[in-house]
Amino acid sequence: MHSSIHGLAGAAVRAEAQRSSPAALASAVSVAGRREEEFAAFLPDAYLFTDEYGVIRSANNAALDLLGRAEWTVVGKPLPTFVKLDDRKEFRSALSGVLHAASALTWHACFATPGGAVDAILTVGASHNENGVVRGVRWLIRPDTARDRVARTETQARALIRPPHALRGSGRGAVLDRLLAQASALLATSFDYELTLRSVAQLAVPTLADWCLIDLLGGDGTVRRLAAARASTEDARLGRAVLAMPPDLGNDCDPIARVLGGGPTEVMGLAKGEQLDGFSMPGAGGSVLDRLKAHALATYPLRARGHTIGAITLVMARSRRPFAQPQLSVAREIAERAALAADNARLYQAVRQASETKSAFLAMMSHELRTPLTAIIGYAELLRDEIFGGLRSEQRQPVDRIRQSSEHLLVLVDEILSFARLEARQDRIMPERTDIGSLVDQAVALVTPQAQRRGIELSAERSAGPMLAVTDPGKVRQILVNLLTNAVKFTEHGSVRLHAWSEGSEIGFDVSDTGIGIPPEMLPHIFDPFWQVDPKLTRLHGGAGLGLSVVRELARLLGGDVEVQSTPGEGSCFNVRIQRDVGAT
Repeated sequence: MHSSIHGLAGAAVRAEAQRSSPAALASAVSVAGRREEEFAAFLPDAYLFTDEYGVIRSANNAALDLLGRAEWTVVGKPLPTFVKLDDRKEFRSALSGVLHAASALTWHACFATPGGAVDAILTVGASHNENGVVRGVRWLIRPDTARDRVARTETQARALIRPPHALRGSGRGAVLDRLLAQASALLATSFDYELTLRSVAQLAVPTLADWCLIDLLGGDGTVRRLAAARASTEDARLGRAVLAMPPDLGNDCDPIARVLGGGPTEVMGLAKGEQLDGFSMPGAGGSVLDRLKAHALATYPLRARGHTIGAITLVMARSRRPFAQPQLSVAREIAERAALAADNARLYQAVRQASETKSAFLAMMSHELRTPLTAIIGYAELLRDEIFGGLRSEQRQPVDRIRQSSEHLLVLVDEILSFARLEARQDRIMPERTDIGSLVDQAVALVTPQAQRRGIELSAERSAGPMLAVTDPGKVRQILVNLLTNAVKFTEHGSVRLHAWSEGSEIGFDVSDTGIGIPPEMLPHIFDPFWQVDPKLTRLHGGAGLGLSVVRELARLLGGDVEVQSTPGEGSCFNVRIQRDVGAT
């Protein structure tokens, strides 16, 4: 797997199972899915997050493309149902082992898609909370293009979930290949790079060495020992001492310090007759190496984008084993992937912090702007109603324009405020028993003045009989107003129609128009925040480019999603589906 692919720990799917109700467990799983979805969009490979039973809770765009299905047909469905029928038994057998495996696993599966069967390589790892309770399963999937892929039997699938020490009988090559796959999977399953690096250090012993040390450089030039994993359980006290003894960067005799200072890989104590570039004889190894009674050492820099950010050190001590070339080759690859993983995680965290700062700023500014705008609108209405005295006819038009412009600006401010809350995950569902038909009437009434000014026919229809739901009426109303406003804005002539319907557990809204339409190459981007099909038209009609983004986020918050079909020059149709009972999602 690509070492740049990561996952991020989601929220706890469940707390102590004996005391958790089914509703509480379902709610926790839903929260975990939303947290995972937050970062999954950054991943270039297919990524899924499921609960412990394999039910899909979130899927990124790459996963939907691989499966050839829309998100609403995937989320909430068991993952094995998308696997080719012949592979399902093996798939479920391997899945049961994931929950008990010490680290991430890799195996093959064949997915049944509308476009045909897709062979794929899966890297899978269970996600646990700090108490060790399973909160979900992460799936990284990439197409398997190998022509000579060997079909795996159920027995072979069970072998895949054994830890490395159980594979020793299959030969050194198999052990090291398996170790590299597990290390790569670990590096690909979390943006908490420090936790991941500690896991990689533990994975390296005893297969690669007796000890694995990981040191990281701080932004201020200091060094911190992040991990000191040991093969022997008898060395707990020594392990604590080693962890508290980071290298002295000023000690040129310490090979670890030399590597952290920008030097090349240091390898000491090779097997007889083997040589490596940069081989150096040990000097004064430093207090840590003295304490460990090191027999052989290999230190690899964690270097990314031209900068050394740390080092991984393998030490042979009590076992008195020498290093062999295959071990060093695997160690070098792990170091390269770990460096990129750590650097990408740092970049991601910086971007996330910037995004949170932006969201906080937008929310603060929107709130501060809303208060005076509301006062302006109020005073404009008082003037129009002649509360402060009569108005001459030539004064009425400027007052009306003040009120209309202020109301338009207030809509933009509310749009930005909604987006900021959604992006910061601060918006909450306030469900209540709701008449959907009433919400349709309210939304149409709010948008009708805009449609009349543009000469657009605006109409609505709904399924026969009452349409009742347990949902958040404010959010549903905002979805409808945003869709209708957007349709009217980009329709020069003709009509805009809203059709509300219900089917089973879903409520749906179809908003169609006879507007300018959307080019096919732009359809994947229209729900992106601040993105605009045609900036010239947006400047003409106004808008911040957030309306459709808010629609999608609100629809997903209500257990559904939104899709669009459009033909340039003929118009567009947006289809929104939400759950009839949001308490049941």
